[in-house]
Amino acid sequence: MNLVALMGNLTRDPETRIAESGTSVTKFSIAVNEFRRKGEESVASFFDCVAFGKTSELIQTYFTKGKPIAVTGRLKQDRWNAEDGSNRSKISIIVEKVDFVGFKEKEGDEPSY
Repeated sequence: MNLVALMGNLTRDPETRIAESGTSVTKFSIAVNEFRRKGEESVASFFDCVAFGKTSELIQTYFTKGKPIAVTGRLKQDRWNAEDGSNRSKISIIVEKVDFVGFKEKEGDEPSY
């Protein structure tokens, strides 16, 4: 099973492009704080994320740098050979679902993003 769920804050504005197939593709990264014991300094981990289609469009519309976000998806590992002949790899989150977190909404108001 390949399933990951993370909640954090966007580290940069999402970047969207349209693939040759016409599908919207949005790339962004999130910082996730690791909870520590009282008095210990928290540590952030950074994750690159990619979303497609309607999920991509939702992220581009409502999320900007610094906004909290919860994502659910799967891990994808890309592998390649560098110019120096070494093997390289990178793990990304393929986002399949996104949730709004950390905003307050008054009755009848739209979410404040």
